[in-house]
Amino acid sequence: MPRISKELQAIKTIFKENGSDQISFATMPKKVVRRLIIHLKSIDDIRQQGMIDYRMDEIIVMTFIATLAMCDTWIEIERFCKERIKFFKKFLKIRNGIPSHDTFKRVFGLIDPSNFNKVIIDFFLDSLSALKKALGIKANDDEYKHLAVDGKELKGSGRLYKGSNTIRNTQILNVYDNTNEVCLFSKVISNKTNEIPIAREILSELNLKKTVVTFDSIHTQKETINIIAKREGDYIGGLKANQENLYNDVVLYFTDEEKNKIINSKHYYETSEKSHSQIETRKYYLTTNVNWFFEKDKWAKLTGFIMYEKSIIKNDKKTLETRYYITSLKDVKFCAECIRGHWSVENNLHWQLDYAFKEDEQTTIDKNALANLSVMKKLALALINLNRHLFKGDSIRVIRKRMGWSTETNLNTLLSTIDEGTIINLIK
Repeated sequence: MPRISKELQAIKTIFKENGSDQISFATMPKKVVRRLIIHLKSIDDIRQQGMIDYRMDEIIVMTFIATLAMCDTWIEIERFCKERIKFFKKFLKIRNGIPSHDTFKRVFGLIDPSNFNKVIIDFFLDSLSALKKALGIKANDDEYKHLAVDGKELKGSGRLYKGSNTIRNTQILNVYDNTNEVCLFSKVISNKTNEIPIAREILSELNLKKTVVTFDSIHTQKETINIIAKREGDYIGGLKANQENLYNDVVLYFTDEEKNKIINSKHYYETSEKSHSQIETRKYYLTTNVNWFFEKDKWAKLTGFIMYEKSIIKNDKKTLETRYYITSLKDVKFCAECIRGHWSVENNLHWQLDYAFKEDEQTTIDKNALANLSVMKKLALALINLNRHLFKGDSIRVIRKRMGWSTETNLNTLLSTIDEGTIINLIK
């Protein structure tokens, strides 16, 4: 399971203990909307100033709320905003009415995705920080953060034409903060490159102290790991045939004899659970003996190799999966949490974007507009994840439908949970 931060867990516990799921907030927390608009002011509006009919910040706010309310395409966003214009006018000026879906798309296509991602994530993290302060939750500087790096293909965004005119599906690299359940970075991968240089570019700008970065085998590269080490981070990287010699050497190392030695040491960890009418057993073997590996000095901070065995028994049939990893960590239980937690980027981010937000059905060719809309969906997902307790077991898809069915009531409640003044009054 993902290793969420103690601070985030404390927020959810306080909400639960104070019965916030039983309270309906009657008024829109305008302070939250103002905070978002203040953050949006740092986005450059490159439109010709004398020809602007619709404010960029209002377009973004309307898109965010429409995205929360089950709108996944530009046409749906336009229709929703026209239906809810009286509601929007309670906190936005909207002097010239609601823009067309083409205007929504065009404006999002003019925004630099890297800057937009930074502004939106800063808004969420600032809101989270203000909430922690209001609740008296102190930062825990000794706690490790877990970042998972993984790419995603938006399968409806390409076009299959004849010859060289074919448009490839948009590929986005995501860096997901497992600890705070939010996607920190999203960057479109150019048709002329792949995930590797994009990941290096992002990681080289981060302070990775007290941070574990996990990634699949495509990123298990000496240069990528060197960047993580220089930024004071730790890592767990998958091993497959793309690192043929290293992979084969590690596979040969974990003999039955070596595994038996590890089982009787502190470097073995095992879990077993029953779910979906099957028994899943996970075994983690960690060796910190790396002296036999002749290239150990070329891999920064290398301290160990991991063998992971997952067995599933269902209907008296057993299947076995084996994976191998390279790491800079020495605690096998912590490694196990990170290895399993890495799949949150698939299950809690990518799958939700496809299932709950229909991202694979998005047919926008404009990569900027598509990337920026994806950031809106990730902000909506992070906010809903923070407040799942408010909706009593509903799926994220159903929660979004509820936002559409009764927008004002549910939106007021959702945004009130990141308004420190409202929360202080609730606790009192």
